[in-house]
Amino acid sequence: MGSLLTLVKRYTGQEESYGFTGNYSQAGELKVSEIIIMIVLLIVTITSATEWIRFLDRNIKFIAYTLVQMKHSLQILYIVIAD
Repeated sequence: MGSLLTLVKRYTGQEESYGFTGNYSQAGELKVSEIIIMIVLLIVTITSATEWIRFLDRNIKFIAYTLVQMKHSLQILYIVIAD
């Protein structure tokens, strides 16, 4: 959570150093803007993961077929190269 807090602090302009300064906020010192940005980042992350799962669910047969075809192509290529 410290790295997310650092990222949010940089985004809000509260931390100017890109190195480790060791002055992370103590509990209870988060500003409202930092909390809002963290919530938005969390929502975006969950939404992206949900969309990715839906995409995989809809296309899993096509992905599996493509991977099998790639395997066959690689086997043929290996036979051609080995000979």
